[in-house]
Amino acid sequence: MTRFALFGLALLAACAARPEAAVPDAVSLSSGGAAGDRLEVRFSDGATCRAMVPSTGGEGVFEACPQAQGYAVQVHHRSLLEPIFGPAVSPYATVTLTAASGRVAIFRLPTGGER
Repeated sequence: MTRFALFGLALLAACAARPEAAVPDAVSLSSGGAAGDRLEVRFSDGATCRAMVPSTGGEGVFEACPQAQGYAVQVHHRSLLEPIFGPAVSPYATVTLTAASGRVAIFRLPTGGER
């Protein structure tokens, strides 16, 4: 084999070995009581990252999370039925996740999401 063929095979192997970056699959925001709201994000690689967010919303970076993600939570409306029905009516909010690569994922809660 020529050097060019070996170089091409080595380059192809290096590209194939590079893992895909995990992306957020699901987001939930539930009442954590006086401490605020519990933000939970599940990623495509199976990792789950959690953070406490003030009940009025907030932003930060997940700590002790394998995914380098920043988050911003904007609460639009809180339901008076939240203590009874929990996540089914937990706050109408927009959660924006920003990866270190600059990729942004936006989820509208309690239902649906978009990327």
